[in-house]
Amino acid sequence: MRTNGISLRASLVAALALGATAVPTAAWASAHGPKYFLNVSEGETTLPEYESVASTSGRVEPNAQVAVSIVRAGTTVYRDVGEGGAWISQVPQVGDLVTLESPVGNTIGSIVYDGLPTLDPTVCSGSTNFSGANTSGFTVEGFFNSKVLKRDPYGHVTGVHQTSYGEPQVKTLSGTTFGGSFLLPLSLGENVGAVESLKTPLPGEATYTYTSEPSAR
Repeated sequence: MRTNGISLRASLVAALALGATAVPTAAWASAHGPKYFLNVSEGETTLPEYESVASTSGRVEPNAQVAVSIVRAGTTVYRDVGEGGAWISQVPQVGDLVTLESPVGNTIGSIVYDGLPTLDPTVCSGSTNFSGANTSGFTVEGFFNSKVLKRDPYGHVTGVHQTSYGEPQVKTLSGTTFGGSFLLPLSLGENVGAVESLKTPLPGEATYTYTSEPSAR
């Protein structure tokens, strides 16, 4: 998930231009209500020996207690509780209920996981196509990237270096399908993903954003 720091900075600049008094970021967030996030990330990567892309996580701004659960057939099969964020190294199966609480016992949002979005098989090396299936009513974005492992003089992996990155233009978004294109054809070995999200306003100027990106590969 990505936070829109640019929009926040732009808002503060606009406030100054109108003669308003600038306030610290934490105070600004508090005045406009908490921001809650729930994310499911699933798929494969060209660097499976180092990076895992399978997780279910939640967080809140400003910092507060968070709990994330995966419920299957009425039974909680995975759950994590933390301050500011919670993370599970598992992803739900289609039909599982995923919930976000903050604090524990207060459900902020929940969703029955549908495994979407998915990419069409034509989204492949040598093609500029970006199309697939999505949950109705959700915003769809996408990406491609290429990474290489960083190693120390002894050959031990120390991290990952991103060598390329790009986003497609989503030209159609109708019902449960989307379509668009990349500016350049995809290259062999690049990771490609579709990301769908839905932002919901809550009482007290709070917001809850659910994001699903199960298609990275």
